[in-house]
Amino acid sequence: MVCYKGRSRRFYKGFVKPVAQQKERKVENESKGCIVERGEFKGKPILILKRDEEDKYPFSFGMTKAKLIVDNIAEIKKFVDENSK
Repeated sequence: MVCYKGRSRRFYKGFVKPVAQQKERKVENESKGCIVERGEFKGKPILILKRDEEDKYPFSFGMTKAKLIVDNIAEIKKFVDENSK
């Protein structure tokens, strides 16, 4: 595995298709101030969340983590409410 220094997991050679080759669908969620893209990692679907188009470190996850998030959304919301300033 070759890691391109300073880049996210999407750029590891041999594991993820380059961005130009990924099948992506962008959805802008302007009310929340983020961009949601769909991509592919090792042939499996992923979601990519970006704060803006130039986000240096996007947040991406696949089905396993998505299911975990959905199952625990109440605790995540509680965590955010308790720790928001």
